[in-house]
Amino acid sequence: MQTQNAFVFLYPHENQFDFEIRNYSWSYDFPEVQMEFDARLKAAVSKAEIKKIQEEYLDCTAKLFRPIYSGILNTSIDLRYRKNGFRIFYALLEGNPVSNVISLKSTDNFIYAGIDEKTHRTPNSDGKCPYPDRDFILDQLGNVNRLVVSGFHLNSCVKKTARRAYVRGINVLVDEELTELFGRDIQKPDFDPSKYPSINPTKTMTNPESFERFFRRRARQPWLYQWRL
Repeated sequence: MQTQNAFVFLYPHENQFDFEIRNYSWSYDFPEVQMEFDARLKAAVSKAEIKKIQEEYLDCTAKLFRPIYSGILNTSIDLRYRKNGFRIFYALLEGNPVSNVISLKSTDNFIYAGIDEKTHRTPNSDGKCPYPDRDFILDQLGNVNRLVVSGFHLNSCVKKTARRAYVRGINVLVDEELTELFGRDIQKPDFDPSKYPSINPTKTMTNPESFERFFRRRARQPWLYQWRL
């Protein structure tokens, strides 16, 4: 059976993107909007009015940031993976359509998690929420030689899926920049939509102990990019 390179983006749903876009929109540079709302805040006379203005500011910046976020995300998927021969897969919770933040191509594929969002968010008797069956997701990819996993969220579904792929003997890597970190990372000068990794997290580390902890954690997770000094 022919093998393939595959890129899978987990759970690209509207509510996920709405939260991330709003969460990072306030830090994007919209100088004219910032000046307008700063003036309104200075003139505000009550806490209730300040809160209302702050919410309006976030609504405004989220609306402006959304096409920027969407454009860079789709360009990144295209340049990093689609144009390099990877088949593109979007993994969906049952009953949740893909967000229009994603620009779909005719060659893209949908796979399904086997549970819906309500089930995924509802704790069991042990207090833990059920996760989708990673084997069920991976089986839908077919015979994969090389796999890149991204989407929501890095420290839960993304790493769990990548770990399971690794256990199954798949050459797997997590693209951490195309997770919930994306809204932050695209505001960094080093971000490059054409390659992963494009941002070197070790550049900001000055403490030798920080380096040691960082590399030690990475070594225990071989599905993450293994930085070297």
